[in-house]
Amino acid sequence: MLLNVEIPFNWFQLIIAALAGLVFIFLAFLFKRRQEKQKSLPLRREQIIGVDVRKKHLPDYSVAAWVTASGFIMILVAIFCLIGAHYANHNGYEMLFASLYFSYHMMRDLGIGLFSGGVIAIILELRDIVEKTKRAVFAVLKTDLWLEEMTSNDLEDTRNKIRRLLLTKQNFRQQDVNVNSLIVLEDKLRKELFVPYYEKYRMEINCEEVYLDEMAEFEDCGIPSKTMCLKKKILTRFTVINPTNFITKETLAISIILDCPIFLREEDAAKLCTISAFSVKSDGNAFKSIENEAKYLVSKNFKKDPYPSSYDTQFTLTDKAGNPISFEYSNSFSIEYEELRYVLIDDYLYRRRLIKPSRFTELMYTYETHKNSSHGVILTGDCITTSLSTSDRIKIREGVKRVDGKRDQISIEVDDWLLPGNGLFVLHCLK
Repeated sequence: MLLNVEIPFNWFQLIIAALAGLVFIFLAFLFKRRQEKQKSLPLRREQIIGVDVRKKHLPDYSVAAWVTASGFIMILVAIFCLIGAHYANHNGYEMLFASLYFSYHMMRDLGIGLFSGGVIAIILELRDIVEKTKRAVFAVLKTDLWLEEMTSNDLEDTRNKIRRLLLTKQNFRQQDVNVNSLIVLEDKLRKELFVPYYEKYRMEINCEEVYLDEMAEFEDCGIPSKTMCLKKKILTRFTVINPTNFITKETLAISIILDCPIFLREEDAAKLCTISAFSVKSDGNAFKSIENEAKYLVSKNFKKDPYPSSYDTQFTLTDKAGNPISFEYSNSFSIEYEELRYVLIDDYLYRRRLIKPSRFTELMYTYETHKNSSHGVILTGDCITTSLSTSDRIKIREGVKRVDGKRDQISIEVDDWLLPGNGLFVLHCLK
């Protein structure tokens, strides 16, 4: 049989609970003042470099949050006490009923006081909580943690949105943002960021005037006597860096076109350009098989209508079997090769265009006239580049070794990025 117990409404207990809530609000205020005071103190060295030396055993919540949580837990405990008291009342356990009933009233009043006081404190701190959350969000945005969670397509969309927003804020017209300005080149240039590039690309060219019929390799070619031509010894050295470090297959696309004199038989055209030395190192390992097989293959001969006295001959670098030279690498590879060319005396222009981006490019060009020549020579040259290159990083030194007008040398050095299609050129000025 249930005991007839009525739960009275006690104003005194309610006042005690309200006072308890006010005390906890005051403690929360003091705790907040202490936090603000700590923020105003000079940072410790560990905090400056980003290392937190404090051992946090609990999450960094405010006192008001802890008070509210404590009040809620006490209310839950009070409910369990009430359930236990009714159980004791139902089974006639008077002492247990009295204890649980007293605990219920105490925990209920304290829980209500703490919970209500904590809620009021949270409401008062709501503005600070919003600011704190905003600072936390900005702190996360300044790091790259959220970017690492995005896919490549998401990153691309984010980049485009940021670019469009920046241009809009800079008062760009909307039609110019998409198609009508240099902005469209950004995507093309960005693709070059992920392709292999020349770390250093160097060329040394020694050019001299000779009689072609006096050269040993052309003695039996039926060349007219005293046929003047230019003999060029070209040393090319470059190192290619792979920015991705993935295993990449490289196929050497080295091909040149020379003017072949009309009096030279087609079967003798291969003597116009030969390789005397060739070396390849991929990731530090030398490819002896490639070094022993590299050669120029004469692949095309075709007439040149405006110049009936010569025809074009194309030379392509291949192995002995006539196949393109290819190999695999992951980090870098270096190539050094020396070639010998014979070109017409009126071939006044030498031009070398790059097929990859180049970080540093250098050309040393020397020209020496024949001892029987009545003319002299002056060399001039420049860099084939875009207006984006820094002009003060392009060094051109003319007349380095100029001797009585019979010998001249020019040096072109570009300590700046050159894009595919850019390059260097040298012009012979005979006088």
